[in-house]
Amino acid sequence: MQKTTLLMTRPQAAAERFVQALPANLRDRVDPCYAPLVEIVPITVEIDLAGVKGVIFTSINGVQAASALTARRDVRVYCVGSATTREAIGSGWNARMMGQDAAELIPAMTAEAVDAPLLHLSGRHVRTDIAKELSALGYPSRRQVVYDQKLLTFDKAVQDRIAGPAPVIAPVFSPRTAEQLAAQSPENAHMQLIALSSAVAEPLARLQFSPVTICTRPDAQEMAHQVEKVLNLLCRVESVGGAK
Repeated sequence: MQKTTLLMTRPQAAAERFVQALPANLRDRVDPCYAPLVEIVPITVEIDLAGVKGVIFTSINGVQAASALTARRDVRVYCVGSATTREAIGSGWNARMMGQDAAELIPAMTAEAVDAPLLHLSGRHVRTDIAKELSALGYPSRRQVVYDQKLLTFDKAVQDRIAGPAPVIAPVFSPRTAEQLAAQSPENAHMQLIALSSAVAEPLARLQFSPVTICTRPDAQEMAHQVEKVLNLLCRVESVGGAK
């Protein structure tokens, strides 16, 4: 039986982590196609933590980049998402999860009246300027870029694969990746698109493959659940089609 292509467009390391974390029975049913549309490029900068009362991490990439740039671990850390929090704790930071996304983190931090000033160590491209919003709410904050997200392109083999007759499921994890996926997909492409959030789904709306599935929670476990649901639906459709 032909396996369904699982098109992984997020950065290579993150894509591999996601596939390896899939339940074994689900992993056996898909054929991962690693085609990163974003590359994480660490930036060599000096992180000044003087006077900083708390650090904010919104991605594993931020944790990894910052951990390589400073040996300091004596500052409180506030994280978005369980995976980022686990990475921060594993890297020696005194970290706590403060929500699944920026929309949850900001009110959670203000409700707790955390100590400021705060420092958001982030990628160059962010959807929400957390430092600016916290500063406007009375919590002086600044943002420092510790890594870049370089855009990549599909090669011809990948474009041919997503334009072919075999089913393709494409989980999409960030608005920046979604924008690049929309730009890189050939007109005759067809994919079952799954967006991590409504913000990720927005750039995908221009692709008329099928309705975009949106995760009910912005985390990897929910994405895996949605991949399985879409895969099961595809199998039912193929079964009905084959029975005619």
